[in-house]
Amino acid sequence: MRRWLFVALALATLFACRNDQALQQEAQAFIDQYTAEYQQLYYESAKAEWKSNTYIVPGDTSVAAATRRANEALAAFTGRVETIESARRFLEERD
Repeated sequence: MRRWLFVALALATLFACRNDQALQQEAQAFIDQYTAEYQQLYYESAKAEWKSNTYIVPGDTSVAAATRRANEALAAFTGRVETIESARRFLEERD
């Protein structure tokens, strides 16, 4: 009986470690994907902001419009429901 109990405990520990490892890999994949996309959108936003502040032509609204679009794309990405829900789920399971 003790032998089966030991085997059951060992298997439970093994499956728990496997689940933890899978969760950690999933979280890392999420972070890697988020970081890559965030960096690209942030770069585009910063570039647009720089152009808005250095390329000033009276009456030209195209630069301002491009800056607004870049900033909106960044805001839409960071505020995406799926991103927030995924982050919350990983934070709940961080232990």
